Amino acid sequence: MDKDFNAKLIHLVNAYKLTANLSMPAIKRNDYKTVCFLNKKLKNIWENILQFIKNNCSEKTFKIVKDMNVSEFSEDIESIKTIDMYNKILALKYTNIKLKDIKKVIHINNLSIELNPNNEIPYINIAKELLKEKKYKQVSDICERIKTISDTAPVWEILGNTYYAQKDYGKAIESYIQYLELNENDDKGRKKLYKIYQESLSKNRKIYSNKEQEVILIKSFEYLKEHKPALAYGEFVKLYKIRPENIEIQKRVASCLLMLKAYNIILEYFLKTFTPVFKTDKDALRIIASAYFSSQEHYKEAIPLYEDLIKFCPDESELYSRLAFCYERVYQDKLLDKQVCIAEKSIELNPKDNNTITLLARLYYRQGKIKDCEKLLKKMMKNNPIASERVVYGRFLMKEGKITEGYDIYRDRFDTGIVAYPKSLTNEKRWNGIDDLSDSTVLIHYEQGFGDSVMFSRYIPEVAKLAKRVIFVVQKNLIPIFKSSGFDKYCEILSHEADINPHIKLKNTNRSVMYSNGKGMEMIEHNYHIPLMDLPYLMKESPQKMTQAGGYLHVDLDKVKSFRKKYKGKYFNDNGKIKIGLAYHGTKDSVLTYRDIPIKHFLPIIKMKDVECYSFQSDEYAKQLQELDKSVKIIDLGKIFKDFEDTACAMNCMDLIISTDNVIMNLGGALGLRTYGLFNKYTESRWYKTQGDDIGWYKSVRPFQAKTHNDWDNLIKDVKSAIIDEFKISGY
Repeated sequence: MDKDFNAKLIHLVNAYKLTANLSMPAIKRNDYKTVCFLNKKLKNIWENILQFIKNNCSEKTFKIVKDMNVSEFSEDIESIKTIDMYNKILALKYTNIKLKDIKKVIHINNLSIELNPNNEIPYINIAKELLKEKKYKQVSDICERIKTISDTAPVWEILGNTYYAQKDYGKAIESYIQYLELNENDDKGRKKLYKIYQESLSKNRKIYSNKEQEVILIKSFEYLKEHKPALAYGEFVKLYKIRPENIEIQKRVASCLLMLKAYNIILEYFLKTFTPVFKTDKDALRIIASAYFSSQEHYKEAIPLYEDLIKFCPDESELYSRLAFCYERVYQDKLLDKQVCIAEKSIELNPKDNNTITLLARLYYRQGKIKDCEKLLKKMMKNNPIASERVVYGRFLMKEGKITEGYDIYRDRFDTGIVAYPKSLTNEKRWNGIDDLSDSTVLIHYEQGFGDSVMFSRYIPEVAKLAKRVIFVVQKNLIPIFKSSGFDKYCEILSHEADINPHIKLKNTNRSVMYSNGKGMEMIEHNYHIPLMDLPYLMKESPQKMTQAGGYLHVDLDKVKSFRKKYKGKYFNDNGKIKIGLAYHGTKDSVLTYRDIPIKHFLPIIKMKDVECYSFQSDEYAKQLQELDKSVKIIDLGKIFKDFEDTACAMNCMDLIISTDNVIMNLGGALGLRTYGLFNKYTESRWYKTQGDDIGWYKSVRPFQAKTHNDWDNLIKDVKSAIIDEFKISGY
């Protein structure tokens, strides 16, 4: 095509671009009238462009432009890509316009859809407005349309609220469960689901004819056959409202709640009525036992119920397995022989139960029978193990110091359904440790907690030696310390915000959040990705090698001086006392692994006259400080931390860091600072070395381990003695 054609096309595209740019300030000031006027102008320009293409190009080219098939654009029509880009930007901006009039809200979002039909946000906005107007059928139809674009969390929330408004509890629960799977960090969503359960079980009696009741019952069982427990529950509660005192209906409802994992609802509504029939009704007994078994705080209460169930069903292996597990969780290193005996009985009844085999292997390990433990686990590995069972064997190997082999098997962790990771990062691009990276962009993505990111980031400089380009996606609050340590020489660092969209900014958070359903990673071009905790395997780690064990993070000394000067007098005093930083609690998940030590156990150290203690807790667990007597002097330093660079500055102002197994201990080791690491008798599997002068992974961290489970008082005595010896101070 000639130069004249290109010149005219570029002129039309520039007119579109100019009009689109004029829309931006109008959008910013929520000027609905101007936005609509300019949108009409855009449509007119677009129609002129289409007519121009139709008059001067082939039918095929006209169709490509009309349908905006950007990937098929030739050089002659390349300039129209600008329009596609502006359409997508404007479509997104339109959805942010704040309007009170519902008709205007719907109209502006429809304009957004015209510009970009594949963006779910305007559909979501329209659905929300229609929900306010109680137009439930239209809301449902729009939600079905959204699902064809993206299986996004908000659509399920809207559907949940739509069904809830119509008192269709089964579908409302089903929708909210789906919503929480996609948005696992929404506490408000959990509260709403709890409210729906509560309302569905309220004893407002309903009147149904016998025929209607029969239909309800048939539908309930049909839903159960189709594996739709929420919908079955929705039908059973209708019968419950007719006859709330009927124990058989109660059991049906509670059984559905078990399938829905609504354990607290079962205990709240059915424990009182089921308890009197435990001696004669094994089904009621089983329901409550199962509800107890699914909540850590109720393991002890589950024990007598499973012992009673075994009297009903002495040949049911799973009952013995669950009983052994509850004993193990409650009593840990006590009653070990009894725990082993019960687990062995379970395996006698079902020799191929891998779940119980892994439990018995753990009990053997605790008895010191390492060879018996390994023998059992190898047997399990030959018995078609599922991912979670394979991971157990991987963890055993890690604990035995076989790091490369253990982390190789641990690569199955994402198949367990327990460990979150961006779903858009698939196995096809997961680096296998073999392919040449010299001409490739590698995306390394964090996983799990802050401590894990600190610990395994040591390998990033090693990957940088192999790859052309490295992108490191990590929790936002860690980025300043990585940049201070010079990591931006090795990689481009993006925050966890990039999981949603590489261009957005979220507030700082002290929680290690994973947006596993975000689509941001699809926007970042890369040839391979590496989950951060694959790196010990990929780098062939071993106790003899141990990469960067002496430390690999640092903070600028001028920043440390500035930090100390800023808080001198208010927090730091030149009183000659030994300054000790304390961190006693990890995340919520660390509660499940018995790693945390209540602050009261540290009092023998806090009260030492030659010591000044600082709390490094910067989360909800800092509240424990308020439980101490007012005479106890401990400085709450954690409340001033904005990010982990602040934390690192404060740590550099200490003479000693004392920490449980959490991010502070890892940070102390990564910074090469003198740190005491405190461990329970049974530790997390990565800690293959918890005796001697260091913990293997970090040379500056000295381990202290409880001799029996949760024996914190004697552990703190050992720590106090070490402080006295190391700093040559009085013990008073």
